[in-house]
Amino acid sequence: MTRLISSLVIVGLALVVQACTTAPKPQRHSTQTDLKRQELTHSRDWVKAWNTCSGYTALKKDGTLWQFGKAGGCNWGQIIPVDPHTGKPIYKKKTIYHLKPKQIGAGFERAKFINRGDRMYAIKRDGTLWGWGEGLSVKAKKLSASRGWSDFGIRLTGHDCCNYDIGLKKDGTLWSLTDKKLEKISLFSDWKKIVLGCCSVYGVRRDGSLWRSSFYDKGADGKMVFKRYRAKKGTNGGDMELYPYLKSKMAKVPAETVYDGTSVSRIKANKDGTLCLLPEVAYD
Repeated sequence: MTRLISSLVIVGLALVVQACTTAPKPQRHSTQTDLKRQELTHSRDWVKAWNTCSGYTALKKDGTLWQFGKAGGCNWGQIIPVDPHTGKPIYKKKTIYHLKPKQIGAGFERAKFINRGDRMYAIKRDGTLWGWGEGLSVKAKKLSASRGWSDFGIRLTGHDCCNYDIGLKKDGTLWSLTDKKLEKISLFSDWKKIVLGCCSVYGVRRDGSLWRSSFYDKGADGKMVFKRYRAKKGTNGGDMELYPYLKSKMAKVPAETVYDGTSVSRIKANKDGTLCLLPEVAYD
């Protein structure tokens, strides 16, 4: 049941909203379309939105950024109690609508967005890095004045994996965000692309060589120790699913990219610029 509910949450995050109604329609068997509601301002200048578990972050044509509800509270892989006699789950299911937006930023037109539900990052056109959500701030906050950011990846705690966020700059340096502080984590400054594992970071340098470091393997200076790596099937520990990428030295991963396996998709606004949202599904 836990796996089923987790799957439903992930599927819900990836849904693309195309139409909606403005008020609930009592039906015996509701569909996803029946549950969609138009946001309360009825604006017609929305571009897209991202599910943030307890709400949505949405972008308007003028580059302003808005939050419905909040970012966070995803409860990935939560355990649902069951009746020991019947085996049926014991919980109360409820739907919560987040339809009233609050502005959390501006100047995000044509920005690159990275979403993992709990928190989001954005790289503006000027190359500056911004973040908001759980562990960061309610409003979009500039995390770095540097204008050279390429990408950012998010890895959340789950299935005994580590919780870490890794950023890559255009100059080839590698960074980690810890306690709201950015720290350079590698002595090398020629990284081309990065893939995040359970508790390991895999990277291809500009000479085409593949390297690996674990978050448990750090030098006296606190920086991660990277070593040359050769991918072998069955020897990747908790990162078996990454073997196809590592075997080919991440040939399918674009340059200047941090691949984190995130499958959360953006939600498109309707053709007329209106925005319709599904409710948050919570379990007590």
